[in-house]
Amino acid sequence: MPFAVARNTLSSLSSMKGDYMQPSATGLLERILSKMGLFKPSVQEERRRSKRYRLNLPIRFRICHSSDPDQSSPFLNARMYDLSELGVGLLTTTLHHNGFHMMHPTREVAETCRLEIEIPHGVNQLKLYGKAVWYMPNPAGHPYAFRIGVQFIELTPDLNKGIQTLVHLYHADTGVS
Repeated sequence: MPFAVARNTLSSLSSMKGDYMQPSATGLLERILSKMGLFKPSVQEERRRSKRYRLNLPIRFRICHSSDPDQSSPFLNARMYDLSELGVGLLTTTLHHNGFHMMHPTREVAETCRLEIEIPHGVNQLKLYGKAVWYMPNPAGHPYAFRIGVQFIELTPDLNKGIQTLVHLYHADTGVS
């Protein structure tokens, strides 16, 4: 079956929605074929808006009430697995803590929360704010239960410079596309 036919057939399957974002069948097929060297998305098809860099760093985050940042979970430990100018990929053991859920409102907190992320940066911490835009469970036995995609909000030029400094300090020359 030609790739275009498979892609059109599978695109109708990609509208599944649930508590977490399932990778679309089309996206999954594209990633598999790309890893095999059989598919290269054109510039128009490329979904990434900025280059990702693989960074394996410990971080900590807390889930904050969007309208009242003083109401938040305690800081929780996680790992950063990639970083871009627009967001960060995290590995974590939890999506919620004491009524604060990073993806959707709960009975205790009636609005979507945001994340405050602290990344080690020399003697200081780089503090970034974002919203979780997707999450997926990791396979059983993985040390972290979830992969989370976070889109940055309130990104200032100074914070963007801090992100670029992190990339230059810790990035191995293998970029993630």
